[in-house]
Amino acid sequence: MTVLRVLRRCSALVIVCLALVQVGCAVRGTNPDVSVDDQAAIYALVIRAIAFELPSGELRQPPGVTYLVRATNDRTAELRHPEQAGGALSPEVQEGVLAALADLESPHEWVDTFGTVAWEDGHVVGAGQIVEVGRLEESGPGTYSVGASLTYGNSGAYGETYVVRKVDGEWQIVGVTGPSAISMRTGLTSASS
Repeated sequence: MTVLRVLRRCSALVIVCLALVQVGCAVRGTNPDVSVDDQAAIYALVIRAIAFELPSGELRQPPGVTYLVRATNDRTAELRHPEQAGGALSPEVQEGVLAALADLESPHEWVDTFGTVAWEDGHVVGAGQIVEVGRLEESGPGTYSVGASLTYGNSGAYGETYVVRKVDGEWQIVGVTGPSAISMRTGLTSASS
């Protein structure tokens, strides 16, 4: 084999690898095995659970804006907010989430990253809160886990990893799994189960 032929094959291999990396990065924020409608339903369910539902099941209406971060963060349940987030939820999933949350009275809107939300005196501006979600991870046949976090200030945040499954045609939270975390004035507590 000539040197020129080896270089051509190496160049072709590099191009194929770069294309695969680019495709992988483009879909990082979603799970291609789950339909857009199901992704929107799952994310809306998890966002509602972490940001708007009381343990009694009643809805709470936060006084400020709820900022929904479109960039996924696989460490969000641990209350870790990296400078460079993962891929973003698709516009179709974002629209579906907003439609599913339309019954809520408090305002909510999408933002690009956790870091783009304004803070004032250690709290999200205007008594707001930030919700982040991770990618859907298959944890069994028809069952997915997804991390989520709610942050309203430097001394107030909660993260949980929810397990969801379709039951009688509707997505439901069927449990939680590790990791999870709570941040309060006393510091950060983190647990994995």
